[in-house]
Amino acid sequence: MARFVSGAQSRNDAGRIYVRGVSSCSNVRPLRLAASVFQRTPAPNEPPCASSSTPGGRQGRCSSSPREMGTMRRKNRTPAVAYLRTSSAANVGADKDSDVRQRQAIEAFAKLAGYDIVAEFYDAAVSGADPIEMRPGFAAMLEHIASNGARTIIVETANRFARDLIVQETGHRILKDRGIEIIAADSPGVFVDDTPTTTFVRQVLGAVAELDKAMIVAKLRGARERKRRQVGWCEGGAPLHER
Repeated sequence: MARFVSGAQSRNDAGRIYVRGVSSCSNVRPLRLAASVFQRTPAPNEPPCASSSTPGGRQGRCSSSPREMGTMRRKNRTPAVAYLRTSSAANVGADKDSDVRQRQAIEAFAKLAGYDIVAEFYDAAVSGADPIEMRPGFAAMLEHIASNGARTIIVETANRFARDLIVQETGHRILKDRGIEIIAADSPGVFVDDTPTTTFVRQVLGAVAELDKAMIVAKLRGARERKRRQVGWCEGGAPLHER
């Protein structure tokens, strides 16, 4: 499976675009998982399968190999791409669990709902209030979808798609106009069902996400101000008047 990672992997490399497992962003090829092949050896004097006979009299195999069964299962599943997003650079890195948690939730939902994740796009250290077309990972995902059979995007929760109500509704309309479906693993019908009730619920969830973000920002600002009153300047290099 191809993976895009954009944004900051640490505090020192914000803004770079990472592509794992491929040579360039414009030439992504999903990785096909190899399957072992097992063919059962028929026992002596075992009759061939009548159901596998061909009109010409040739006998086919009695059962499909695991490779064939795996291919059949994959063909019966709907292709989809996974989208992950982490707001803060402090929550990005090998020792953090934001992307791991999102990936596990998406893969669990996809397995139960009959989707095959063919690619993954991750906006690291990108705000949920940023318009979708301004996010490197999301823009790369739209470009990939335009030349790929997948028309479904799966996110862990609605707020991984957006934390601003206007951005959420505008982004949802852009995807809908392009024939792209977005599904939140924790509430699959929020973006899919186009009814007055689901629209209301989606907008309420978007407003709650926006409020939650504003409250987190306010709490962090209050904590910095309290720390500053206790020990003085506490955010990077002190300004000249504090030295």
